[in-house]
Amino acid sequence: MIKILKLLAVFSLFFSTLVNSQENNEVSSTVLVINSLKVFEKSDLGKDIISTFQNSANQLEKEANINVRKFEKEELELTKKRDKINKKEFNKLAEDFDTRVQKTRSLYDIKDSQLKTKMEMWKKKFFEFSGRIIQPIMISYKAFIVLDVNQQDLFFDNRIDITNQVITQLDDLYSKDPTNLKLIIEE
Repeated sequence: MIKILKLLAVFSLFFSTLVNSQENNEVSSTVLVINSLKVFEKSDLGKDIISTFQNSANQLEKEANINVRKFEKEELELTKKRDKINKKEFNKLAEDFDTRVQKTRSLYDIKDSQLKTKMEMWKKKFFEFSGRIIQPIMISYKAFIVLDVNQQDLFFDNRIDITNQVITQLDDLYSKDPTNLKLIIEE
């Protein structure tokens, strides 16, 4: 109930500002709307971050596939030994093999998890970096709040959606200084 009341208060502020600005055919609003996921996916900087992540994920997958083939070959050789060695010796070799396979699986699960964590950190840094673009846009609209459409269902006037404006200005900033990618992906 409190959440609904807060939203109503925000929308009341928004609509009163919008109505006043519509009389002048000029949009000014204390509330702006952005789709941060779209900014991330559609901006050149966001695309390069995604590409960096994908390249790392592909490299990890290649590395894992090499180990899979190695283990498949070793398993085949172990199966061939089954009839040639005694049961106790075979069981020891099989247990050792299973232990190494499990350790390797665990290692790649950890590496995969670390890579996903790194991507989340990169996204966070990206959104912080995007503030360089969003804050001046807020000033130009005389806005106090920017709502992200990914956080909740919103109804809004499309004229206060600054997503494409942020993408354009972010692309411009990034094209002028491509080293901004390093600010985000380097630790």
